[in-house]
Amino acid sequence: MKSKKMSLLAAVALTITVTIAGPSTMLAFSTVVVKPSNMDGWNFQLGHLLSGTSTATGSFSIGPAAPPVGAGSTHFTTGLDGNSYAQFRNSDYNNQPLSGLTTLSYDTYVSAHHGSVAPYLVLNVDVNGDGIFDPGGGIDDLIFFEPSYQTGQYVPTTPAGQTIPLQNGPVHLSEDGTTPTVVTAGVWQHWDALHGGWWSGNHGGNGGPPLTLLSGYLSTLAGLGYSTPRIINADDCLGGVRIVSGAGAPVWNDFDGNADNFTIGVNFNDTTYDFEFENLPIPECGVPPQELGCTVTIGFWKNHAGFTGHNPDLITALLPISLGSGGGKTIVVTTAAQAVSLLSFRGSNGVFDASNGINKLYAQLLAAKLSIAGGADASAISATITAADAFLATKNSLDWKNLSKAQKQTVLQLMGTLDSYNNGVIGPGHCDQ
Repeated sequence: MKSKKMSLLAAVALTITVTIAGPSTMLAFSTVVVKPSNMDGWNFQLGHLLSGTSTATGSFSIGPAAPPVGAGSTHFTTGLDGNSYAQFRNSDYNNQPLSGLTTLSYDTYVSAHHGSVAPYLVLNVDVNGDGIFDPGGGIDDLIFFEPSYQTGQYVPTTPAGQTIPLQNGPVHLSEDGTTPTVVTAGVWQHWDALHGGWWSGNHGGNGGPPLTLLSGYLSTLAGLGYSTPRIINADDCLGGVRIVSGAGAPVWNDFDGNADNFTIGVNFNDTTYDFEFENLPIPECGVPPQELGCTVTIGFWKNHAGFTGHNPDLITALLPISLGSGGGKTIVVTTAAQAVSLLSFRGSNGVFDASNGINKLYAQLLAAKLSIAGGADASAISATITAADAFLATKNSLDWKNLSKAQKQTVLQLMGTLDSYNNGVIGPGHCDQ
């Protein structure tokens, strides 16, 4: 529960998909593991409601207790100043109509708080569909799902006549004995936000109740002439789907809590995000894991070129990259699609051949150079790269069959050294270590 409204708040995924066919609806369920080496559209944002110095933290942790999925969760603290906030924001649902949401739920664990608060959800809403997010004085909106309000006791609603269901009842008094609540410390609690009570920053709320169901909120906007409100990102890093703690002293002072099992469904296609601890630094938005000084494999790069699931394109920003030292057969990689082709052993002629040693050399050299462009230390393979580039300046995939036995052995040795670098056997180490 906040004391002020927050309307001015500015890796490799493990995916398991199950599809169930029904008479009229196809249901799909996917689980994505989110961790420092694979943020999958999620980014932490720390700040202060009143532009002060933030005391909040956002991270991943093991536990607490037994999380609903996996062994870890995302962890929030606010510190001494409860006007500080920690947000975990996803940018993959930009321009998603609110009307298309068919699941929205998550779990929370509260270790310490003053009152009845738990991590809450915020959605950025582009009310008028102009593709611009302008909640401060504009028509656009922030809507809030707060566990502390899911008591079934907040009436009237906006619009009137809605029934906001009780969740995690029965209602009890908060730890300070002043507020009816359903938030319980020391246990994991599941929240169904799709069917729960929300308040709106611009269209019905007042820093809290009156509440509305999402269906009621859509009716309110339709009555104002806005038929297709959408989730919208503030920018590429500040996604329009948020899990938040803080932004309201004193009730948020010294908060310590976690969230996990965040599930969002679009037209009955559900994605569950399993937040997991990994002993790696958390990358800043837009900075790939290899900027942290580690290396990744050709498989990582193929899956992070913008063509696989929700995985972002981490390649384009690191291009162009030359494979060769400038001779007539040097290849200059300028697009993510070209990079994926080379990483997939299609070589200079675009024809798949995993037995062609030059195709393998292209793939491993490109993967190494991508990691280096992202900040990985190249000293362990600098001589190997020089030799590989000298070779590829005069030879390409079509030359493999005509090489001598000694030349082929040299190519395979170069490729093997680069493979060891990309897998962390030599050099700064692999990002998954």
